[in-house]
Amino acid sequence: MRARTTAAAIVCLALAGAAPAAAQETLNDRAEAAYLSEDWATAEKLYAQVEKEGISPGFAAFRRGSALLYLGRVAEGRARLDAAEAAGWNPAAIAFRRACADALEGKTAEAVVQLDKAAAAGFQATALLDSEPLLASLRDAPGFAAVKESIERKAHPCRFDPRYRAFDFWVGEWDARPNGAPDATPPSENLITLEYDQCIVMEHWTSAGGGFSGTSFNLFDASRGRWYQTWVDTTGGLHEYHGNPDAQGNMILEGETPGAPGQPARVPTRLSVFKLGPDKVRQFSEISTDGGKTWTTSYDLIYTRRKRSAAPGG
Repeated sequence: MRARTTAAAIVCLALAGAAPAAAQETLNDRAEAAYLSEDWATAEKLYAQVEKEGISPGFAAFRRGSALLYLGRVAEGRARLDAAEAAGWNPAAIAFRRACADALEGKTAEAVVQLDKAAAAGFQATALLDSEPLLASLRDAPGFAAVKESIERKAHPCRFDPRYRAFDFWVGEWDARPNGAPDATPPSENLITLEYDQCIVMEHWTSAGGGFSGTSFNLFDASRGRWYQTWVDTTGGLHEYHGNPDAQGNMILEGETPGAPGQPARVPTRLSVFKLGPDKVRQFSEISTDGGKTWTTSYDLIYTRRKRSAAPGG
């Protein structure tokens, strides 16, 4: 299957799912090329041949049904969507296309119901909610905004669940110095970013002078209801923590880290990240070499948010 590298082509592929391997590659390629170039009449005819020959019947029926909707042949399109469903094709994609068919026929309430079914089945091509021309008549309809939000929440859970946002206070560019050190002390640098659709708080640490660096992945695991951090660095060190925010929103983690010479191989460690204000954070680490009976400070750092240079003329 040849895939165009346009945004529209990518969205089409996301909606349909990857096309299965075909027994007659040339026919499938021609049909898919016509579909992705929005040559609906040609796509419908070619996918009719693909479907007739029994090649990937669910996918072929779905593509043909979609092309028929774009041609305004709604009843025929619905019939092919039914055939795709009977062949076991993607329920979320089928429900979305049925919503398009309802919108074309002015069946607003029914279209919203189908979109809700698509959301429940795991529909994630959220860009289509704003860009799909077959839904143009639906966007100002009662219920559309609510079902759109429902789909967005299911497709992007980390953006909406406040539990994933509990460590956002650490996000930014920071200068880090030992607690109590003069401001003139050369700082270490730490860049904290939100990545993977705002699910991961990613740390990028570089020590003062650049002799040591490391990174950590911080994420909330909804299945276990707590945060996890995994740190790796240029010494081969591996730190693993878990925990949750306290009542004040400070991140309190515990776990194990590599022991120093003369210590056990792994030592219990407590790591706390305190919010001291919008532009100031304290990171405090303690270790125990007696199984948690007593604790000593491993490091105590104050983070100051790095000020960006003003733009020329600003």
